[in-house]
Amino acid sequence: MSRYLVNRVLRDVYLDDSVNAAFRAEPTACVSAWQDRTGRRLTGAERAAVVAGDYAALYAMGAHPYLLWGFCESTMVPARSRAELVADYREALLPLGYPDVATTPAPAGGG
Repeated sequence: MSRYLVNRVLRDVYLDDSVNAAFRAEPTACVSAWQDRTGRRLTGAERAAVVAGDYAALYAMGAHPYLLWGFCESTMVPARSRAELVADYREALLPLGYPDVATTPAPAGGG
């Protein structure tokens, strides 16, 4: 599993209008095209979570909260109301606690 790749695909879908449109039209084909274009491969679990828009699973995998929210909002609204998405997102993620978004190990000795 790679936090970097999960965050990268979320970022690309969120910030690139053409990728976002492709994802909204056909998530599975979009993720396959993203993998082919970047030469990077998500794990099966990562791919399934991205395609399904499973924000709780993505958060648990270490997706950065800002990228994850941007991805969710850009792909799920207006099909769902923003208020409904906020409530569902909060309910799903609160029990998971604060994420570990570190990309490098902490230095020895805690400092």
